[in-house]
This record gives sequence, C-alpha cells and structure tokens, in this order.
Amino acid sequence: MTSFRVKVCGITRPEDALVAAELGAPVVVMHMKGRPRDMQQDPRYENLMDEIAEHLESGLATAVAAGVPRDQVVVDPGIG
Repeated sequence: MTSFRVKVCGITRPEDALVAAELGAPVVVMHMKGRPRDMQQDPRYENLMDEIAEHLESGLATAVAAGVPRDQVVVDPGIG
C-alpha cells in the first residue's frame, strides 16, 4: 500500500473539506480577507475580532460537518 501525505489549506468551499475527509487529510482553517494578491489592499472590518472569530468558527464547523476529525483541523487566524 502506498502512503502519501495530503494537506488541504484554507478551506474555502465545503467540497474542499469533503475531499480532505475522504482522504483522511488534515486541514487548515484560516482567516484571509480576499485573495493573496489583494488581501492587503484596504481591508475593512466593522468589528475585527468578531468577524475573524465568526469566519474561523464557520470554517471549523464546515470541516467537522464534512467528516474531518476535530483533532485534524488547525486554526490559523492569519495574523501575519
């Protein structure tokens, strides 16, 4: 049996989490406003901490609902 390592980063679609769960791969749920090419161009928040927390909680819930075990989910708040 061939073993391989798969890492799915930045769950942005429920389909990503389903694939990770099917493969038994860990995932990284991260906060990022926009895409890498534009995420630093004038990001705006009404309430920074609440919005980041909601985003991360949603990503975590998506991964777990798809079948990724909680201990296989890394949460990255995107601080830097």
